[in-house]
Amino acid sequence: MEVEQYLHPGWPPCVAGGDPCSPVDRRQHPANHRGCQLEIVRPAVPIDLAGAVLAESWSNDTWLTSGSVVRVCWRGDRERLVREAMLLESLPAAVPHATVLAAGHADDLTWMALRRLPGGAASTTSGCKPPRSARSTRSGTG
Repeated sequence: MEVEQYLHPGWPPCVAGGDPCSPVDRRQHPANHRGCQLEIVRPAVPIDLAGAVLAESWSNDTWLTSGSVVRVCWRGDRERLVREAMLLESLPAAVPHATVLAAGHADDLTWMALRRLPGGAASTTSGCKPPRSARSTRSGTG
């Protein structure tokens, strides 16, 4: 499955494990280095994250593999991903929703792994645009 279409414009292709993250660096800056964030949650996530690619996301860091999506929450209300996983797991099959593979905590981060389905991001396939505040921040205008 192609992942390049999901990358945020201007971000270098960041492949999991491609950034040097010493244990000292992770303790000092766990929320400021995307490669380190994935390395922090990697031992807790029960799926193979080899080759995971950072994708565009407007709230959590989102990592794509061929069969899964891993979201990492590193700021704000970090428990929201755990609550979202509980909500998704409680929905009946009659309600279309993402399939949660696992969710949990790692250090001061939370994460959720979802089954990846074919298709594209709504913002690229349906003509949807990010909220005005996100567009303004990205373009440097207000």
